[in-house]
Parts: sequence; C-alpha cells; structure tokens
Amino acid sequence: MDIPTAIRELKKLQENSMILECIKSASPDVEYLLDTLREAVFWNKVSNPIETAVNAVIDISWEECNIGHWSSVPETPKTVYAYASFQKVIICLMKAANDVDNRSACLNEAIKAADLGLMLGKGYQRQLTQAASLVTSLISQEYNVTPAPNETSCSREPNESEMNENVFTEKSNAVPIGRLRCPSLEEFNTKHFSSRTPVILTGCINHWPAMTRWNDISYLLNMQVLEQCLLR
Repeated sequence: MDIPTAIRELKKLQENSMILECIKSASPDVEYLLDTLREAVFWNKVSNPIETAVNAVIDISWEECNIGHWSSVPETPKTVYAYASFQKVIICLMKAANDVDNRSACLNEAIKAADLGLMLGKGYQRQLTQAASLVTSLISQEYNVTPAPNETSCSREPNESEMNENVFTEKSNAVPIGRLRCPSLEEFNTKHFSSRTPVILTGCINHWPAMTRWNDISYLLNMQVLEQCLLR
C-alpha cells in the first residue's frame, strides 16, 4: 500500500458522530482548532499553522488529562486527545507524501501519534489501531532492504563454543528493568515513553473492582448463573 491510499483509507474512518458530539463539550478554542484541522485534512491542506494547531490541541488535552488518577479524568479531554492524535497521523502522512527527503521522519512521527493516542486517548481506538497498522506497513516498506546480489545466507548450524559465546554476550549486555509504582501520565511519558526506556509498572490497577470481586468465589458463581440466564 502506498501513502496516498493509506490517507484515503484513514479519511474514511475519521467521522464519528458520537465522538464529534463529545468534542463539542470542549472549550470553544479547542473546538475551533479541531474544526480547522478537520477542514484542512479534508482538503489536503498541510501547512505549518495546521501542524501547530494539531500539536496545540494535543498539548492542551494532554494537560487536561494529567490532573490525577486516570479514573478521575473527564471523558472530553481523553476523547479530544484521541481524535487529535488521529488527525495528526493523517497530517504526518500528507507530509510524508510531499516530502520525500523527510519521509522516514514523518512516518515515525505518525506512528508515535497513533501509539500515544491509543495509550492516552479514548473513543477512537478502532481508528487509531487501523492507523497504526497502516503506518507500520508503510514504515516496513520504507526501510525494506534487499540483500546484495553476491550476498549469501549461511545455513551452517553454530557450534557449541559459538553458542556459548553468544549467550555470554547476550547476558553481559543485559540491562535490569526497574519498577515504577502507579506513575502519573507526565512521569511515565517523560521518564519512559519518550525515551523508550522499559519499565515494569505496578499498582496501576489496584483500584479496579475486579481486583477484589474476582477473589470472591460467590461473586464469580453468581455472575456465572447470571450469564447462563442471559444466554437462555
């Protein structure tokens, strides 16, 4: 699939009446910027002001999301963040189509926008998942490297000493992964997501009702009986 085809496919997914209705609850400034973005994407008009606008909406909604525990964040900023991230994916693809020299950077920016939208947004998951899939395919095509004509693959199995050497090298290069207990969105994005530093998150779902309810066998039995009644 080429970039223009991917853009057309994503444009088909961008209108969602429920999402647009929720976005109307945003501030007038944000709603105006989103309307501007939607029109620019529709007419394939990509410019520096449009890029500034989409980044502004993402920054504003991200700040509104970062007010405390995720469960206490209102729906509107999460929805706006997801929708703006999706628009940014399309804008990045438009830039990639027009700027061959910076195509790789534009595609990387697009996949980053899709990933962040899926992680921090809400309500546009299907569209963002499709966007991430298409951009990943485009990136694979962009970085596709064919072997040189004289290059041959080695089918010989490694001997025991080579295997031991590889294991030793792998272990010597290993880096321990730290743990982080229930970080804020800002802390996780700054310390780990942006820097691509792996971390083991703990305590992030302790507030989920399932953590206590699913330990109660009577609750599970009651739910099983209820499910059987609903299926009849």
